[in-house]
This record gives sequence, structure tokens and C-alpha cells, in this order.
Amino acid sequence: MEDLPLAGVRVVELTDGLLDMTGRILGDFGADVIKVESSDTTRLSVTGRKSEPNLQFLVENFNKTSVALESSNLADDERFSTLLASADIFIQAGHRYADHPIEAEGLLALYPHLVVLSVSDFGSTGPYSDFVATDAVHLAMGSQLSRSGAWPREPATIPFDLAYHSSAAQAAWAVLSAYYQRLVRGHGDHIDFSVFEAAIEVVDPPFGTAGTASAGTKTAGAPTDPYSSEWGRPQSKPYPIYPCADGFVRCLVLAPGQWKAMYGWLGEPEVFSDPKYQTILGRDQEKDALERAYIELFRHRTKADLAVEGQTRGIPIAPVLSLAEVAAERHFAQRGAFVKAELEDDIQALIPSGFVEIDGERIGFRHRAPRPGEHNQSLGAVVNSSEETAPRAENAPQTLAGGAAPLPLTGVRVIDFGSIVFGAEVGRLFADLGADVIKIENNAFPDKYRGGSEPGSLIAKNFALGNRGRRSFGVDTRAPEGRDLVKQLAVSADVVVSNFKPGTLERMGLGYAELAAVNPQIVWMSASGFGDTGDWASWLAYGPGVRSAAGLTSLWRYPDDPSGFGDTTTVYPDHAAARIASVAILSALIRRRNHGNGADIRVSQAEVVINQLSHEFAREAVGLDLTRAPGAPWGAFQSAGEDDWCVICVRDDADWANFCSAIGHPAWSADPMFSDAEARMANCEQLNAHINRWTTDRSPVEIMELLQSHGVPAGVMNRPPELLDNPQLVARDYLGQQVQPGFDEPLNTVRRPFLSRHINIPAIQESPSMGRDTLVICAELLALGTAEVERMVGQGVLQPPTSDF
Repeated sequence: MEDLPLAGVRVVELTDGLLDMTGRILGDFGADVIKVESSDTTRLSVTGRKSEPNLQFLVENFNKTSVALESSNLADDERFSTLLASADIFIQAGHRYADHPIEAEGLLALYPHLVVLSVSDFGSTGPYSDFVATDAVHLAMGSQLSRSGAWPREPATIPFDLAYHSSAAQAAWAVLSAYYQRLVRGHGDHIDFSVFEAAIEVVDPPFGTAGTASAGTKTAGAPTDPYSSEWGRPQSKPYPIYPCADGFVRCLVLAPGQWKAMYGWLGEPEVFSDPKYQTILGRDQEKDALERAYIELFRHRTKADLAVEGQTRGIPIAPVLSLAEVAAERHFAQRGAFVKAELEDDIQALIPSGFVEIDGERIGFRHRAPRPGEHNQSLGAVVNSSEETAPRAENAPQTLAGGAAPLPLTGVRVIDFGSIVFGAEVGRLFADLGADVIKIENNAFPDKYRGGSEPGSLIAKNFALGNRGRRSFGVDTRAPEGRDLVKQLAVSADVVVSNFKPGTLERMGLGYAELAAVNPQIVWMSASGFGDTGDWASWLAYGPGVRSAAGLTSLWRYPDDPSGFGDTTTVYPDHAAARIASVAILSALIRRRNHGNGADIRVSQAEVVINQLSHEFAREAVGLDLTRAPGAPWGAFQSAGEDDWCVICVRDDADWANFCSAIGHPAWSADPMFSDAEARMANCEQLNAHINRWTTDRSPVEIMELLQSHGVPAGVMNRPPELLDNPQLVARDYLGQQVQPGFDEPLNTVRRPFLSRHINIPAIQESPSMGRDTLVICAELLALGTAEVERMVGQGVLQPPTSDF
């Protein structure tokens, strides 16, 4: 435990099951997470059936301890007060902000060192603050549902907690950022955390580095963003899936070299020789003909054989695996991605073993979830040990010139080799919170998102949104002198991040061992699709292929159509994996403050997905149905308007009674066909037919507001442009605009990562032009003289903008 990054950090958790994964993530990294609950807590399964174990609770609460307190008013309970006095972080979570039992402002008055994370579905303010939600409601309201499924069918709802698990990673990042600020500045904080906001930013953001999914504007986007202007549900499928002999494969042909390889694999047919096929847009225009050719090529071969040959040819192709196939896959066994664990006294299951590796060790499962009050007897020892173990602030509160408080990561320097979506997101998270992020760029090998595919475009919209707030250092890292300059930068740096294929930085002499030799305190993070060991380590991996091979795609489909996959336009898991990577980096920086050592962090995006599906893997392991909805009615119902939908989720019998009352049919609650959850599930087709007749005459907003007024989770399916005027987001000042050279109008973007009492995000900064800050960095950090700079510019080692030299 003492070697884990957050060893000595104490977290007290008071939740109703909402975002329990936040505390578990902190616990995985070594925090002492104490769960406060009642001794008579009943841990029913998500279906509410007593015959099923609550596997979700068991997998989201391992590595924690439990203290059961009987007091009806915890705020007045001396034992609870003593726990809080010993804690660094307090997490309270409820499905409405009103469910939070402890007033945060009062806590901070008593315990000014404490970081309080208050989690609710929509936050403490705004017109939706009393709304209730489910994962499906969040994905509908956050616009992700509008990009799910196959038009003209109904949108495909997702049978697992994608919004909540992704938001848990964002919550862990938020609370750890505030804790890091406390270590540096000397004061606690209160974070008013909204799952609605977090899911918009993390699952598949319409206002960020969004790939082909969306651009978040009411007008047509940049010329390099061909899908951005679709108002209706997308009809294009940029991440297609094809049948093969034993299932399906996902084949992504994006770069020119990948098309060349694919053209060769097809046998170089004359019909595809036209130069237009060398571009994504050209292939999209002929997608039907290409689909027929791919299907013919793939249909007699297995998905494993196709993946191996395609990857050997340099084509990003991946098998679509079920959870059982993932758990049995040799690559993941080679990496120790699963562990046989005791979840309860009589339940053992093969479950994901942890999100990341640090210094060669998996950070994850250590012990099962606690029983209620299991650690009451050790409560005194727990509290008394706090002064010895918990790291405290070293400095008094600071302010910058003009009285503004510095951001939490001011003073942290990041050397950024990141690219495309994941790489952009990690650097942006640090830059948004004040870090000096220096993007290493080589004009011979630019970030694939930097330039547009059309002539004359100065900067791609996705690059602009994802790379804001950085500095750009133009340098040829193929040249020995260029690599030496990066090593010199690393001497003054705290963090190095990359998402190249495994071994790339090591071959350049910029791996962890080489940089730790010049800076033993460096925190070095390398991310890849499938990790840097195992059979698949060398595979080309984009997010869609990662989620296919990690089991997520096999779940995200229409139940009545084996080939009806729902994630063909989604960008995932890049943003969620970036949060996990950033939590790992920040955890290592916290350990470094206490022990002085750096860290070697390895992130596999596939294993981030696998760990976010821990509940589903546990259900698979014990033989429970993975496709069964948590309740009935449950899903997207068509409403008045063209392709307008509203998600309705009845979680239990109380919701059902409220639903029947809301729609004016109270007698339905007593009808034997629908009177309890089991009956409604058994008769869901008849039930859904009744509800469809009611919803089709009403607008989605009317349905949502009526049902929410009766406490029933419901949410409209928003399109990305509709979020710009969303009353909840407007009330909470969630969105902002980025003024970016090269664009006639400001770009819509997320203004802040979370809402905090003490972390005030400044104006949104622009993204840099290629090499914009090269000369300043040479003078400021490398102490290079003018003659030396001129020589290296002349040789192409340094690459400032032409106008600067």
C-alpha cells in the first residue's frame, strides 16, 4: 500500500450508489476510502430482485472499508465528525442535490482543509436541479443517443452505465485536482459536480475533439468536418462493421496508406482505382460498393484471422468480441487484465483487474467490497492514524498579481507528444487547470488532426478545440540534436505524455529510462490501444476498434438484430481513457511530493473500457442476463415531431405508480399485467404499445417535464445544436466560445471542466499554430544563443513559423 500513489490520502464516502466508482478509482490508486452507511443497508441488485446479488455494488466498492453509523442526523454524530476531521476528501452523492444530507459550506467552515465533492445528476442549481435520471436519460439529454443506432430505426439505447462510469472518471479527476490545489495552496474546496455536464464532455462530446461524431454548431462546420452539419441522426457510418465467417469485424480505413493497403488486399480491382478513393470523403460517397467488396473478402474467414492479416498489412481492423470472448482472449491473459476475485463470501468471478499499470504493477483489485459496518471495531485506530499518514498542505494560500487565485496545476510543466483525440484530451485537461503544456511538433509528421484535408484550411476544428492553451515547440526529433533538446526540456518538466504505438519514444531515446536518467522525478505516461505487451501490442488502434475488441460494441446493439450495432458514429473511449490517464499522472505527482520519485505509467485504452464494464463482466461470469433492461417501461419512445424521441425509465414500482398518475391512468398500476416489475418485464411489448400511443401525441419536452414533475426519470433526445440553448447548461454557465485564428466565428466549447468554489477558470485560450512558441522556449527554457538557434533553424532541427525568423 505504501508504494501506491495515493497512499495516505483519506476519503470519506457517503453515497446512495451514484458514482460509487469515483471512490473506487481513488481506492485503486491507494487512497483509504471509508464508506459510511447504515448497518441495515440492503444491497439489492440493480433489478431489485433479492435473488440476485448486487454485483454492481460489489465491483464498484472493492478496495474500500465500511463504517456503519446509526445516527439519523450524521451532521451531529461525533464519530462522523471525527472521521471528517481526519479526512482529506469527502464525497457525498445522491440522485438529486436535495438528497445530500450534509451542507458543504458548513463543512468547510469546520474543516477548511477538506475537499468536498457533491455529486448529483444535474448539479445544485438550474431548472433541472430536482430532476432524476438514469444512464439512458443522461445519454439522451446529452445528445449521445442522437448518434446511436441506425437511422431510420429508433435510436439504440445502451444497456450499461456508460454515462455514469465515464462521469466517475471525470469526478475523480475533479476531486484530485482540488486536492492537489490544497496541497499546494493550503485550502480545501467544494465541487458541485453534475453528471449531466460530465457525460456531455466525456462520453462523446459534441463540443470538443469529436472526430466525425459532431461539431456542436448550428451552422455547417469547418470544411474538414463533413458530418458536423447533420441535424438528423447521422446516416453516415465512418466506423463500419462487416460480417465474417464467425461473427463480425470492424475495419477502419482512414489514412491514405491504409487505403493503399486495403486496395492491395482487395486485389487492386480496376473499379476502385479512381483517385477519389484515396480520401475519406471519396470513399464515403461510394460506401455501398466498398461494403459489398469488403463483405465478399471477409465472409469466408474468421474474425481472428482477419484481424491478424489486416493488422499485418497496416489496416486498423479488430474483431467484435463478446464479453466471454474478451475474458478468454490470450492477449488480455498475457497482460493480466483479469483476476479471479472473491466478490462476496460465496461469489467468485473473473473480473477486470485494474485500469492502468504504474512502475510495472497493475493498479486495481486488492480486496472485496466490505460488508456494512465491517470495520466499525477499527474506527478508533483509523481516526488516530490519520495524523501520521495523511499528507497536509505545505504552503499558505496564494494569489497572483491582481488578486486572482492561481489554477491548481500552475507550476506543473508537461511535455506533450499526444495526438489526435486521446492525446489532445490529456494535454487539454492539464492546460485548462493551469499547467504549462508544451506540444512537441514536427512539421514533417504533424498531428493528424492539425491540418484539414481540404486545400487552404489553416487548422482543423477538432485540433483547435482539443489543443487549446498549449505552447507549440517545433523540433525534428528524428535528428540527434532535436532529441537532445527534448531531453533538456525534460529536465525542467514534471510530466511527459504520449500515445504513440508502444516503443516509439524508446526507439527515439526518449523513453522513461532515458528521461528518468536526466530527471529522476519525471512522471512519464504512455498510452496505446491495447497496451505495450501481449499479442496485440503492435496493432493499429483507434477508439472504435478498441471498443469492439474490448466487448463494448457487442453489447451496444439492437436486441432483435444481431448485426444492428449502435456505435458506428461514436468517439469512445478516448475522452474517458484520457481522464483515467490524467488521474494516474496526478496521483503520481502527489506521490512525488511526498516521496520524491517519478513514475512510469502505461495505459491501455482497451483495458479502460474493460474496467468500465466491470459490472457486466461480473454478470457474465455468474451467468446473469446481460441484455435485460433494469426496468419497464425503459427506453426511447417516439414523440410528436420528426424523429423526436423521449427516454422514459421506470426503475421500480414507486416510479410505476407515479408514471400512471402522471399520464392519467392510475388504474394501470393495479393491472395484474403491469402491477410489479416482473409482470411489466414479461408484458413489455403490450406495455410499450400503450405508452407509444400516449407519447406520439406529445412533444418530448412536454413528456419530460410532466414525468419529471412526478419524480419519474425522463429526458428528451437532444441533438448537439440543441444543447447550445439548453436551459440547464445556460443557467450553470457551462458552455463558452473559443476565438481561434482561421475561423470567422468563435467555436462553441465547454468553458470549464467542473464547477468549483475556488477554481475559477479564466478566458478560453486559443490553440497554437505550428511551432508558434519555439523561439520563446529556446530562450526561456533552453538558454540557446541567437547564433545557435539560427544554425539549428537552418538545419531544420528547430522549426519556428517562417514569419518569426
